[in-house]
Amino acid sequence: MGASHGISYLLGSIGGAPHGYTSCVTLPAVLRWNASVNGDLQRELAGAIGEPGRSVADSLGALLDDLSLPRTLKDIGITPAMIPQIIEYALQSPIVAANPRPIKTEADLLEILELAS
Repeated sequence: MGASHGISYLLGSIGGAPHGYTSCVTLPAVLRWNASVNGDLQRELAGAIGEPGRSVADSLGALLDDLSLPRTLKDIGITPAMIPQIIEYALQSPIVAANPRPIKTEADLLEILELAS
């Protein structure tokens, strides 16, 4: 599960966006953030989908663009005023805690949310 799903649930519950859309926003950001701990697996995945040498996050982003799906927090109605509550709840979430790269601080979550902006 990890940060992509855990943060997506919060974006939906706090911001009212559908989970499918929230996943479009969070998955590329979390892939980028996790690359320092699972980059080898991400490179294998990129090769498996026929995109060797390209990041999985970039490949996914291109697909989302082709499908005209949302890519940013703003696209799904998440406002700056919602961010503190998202962070507070995410730091308590066992789903977020299961992320491959440990998320321990507000700064960690801010980095991910910035990647999703």
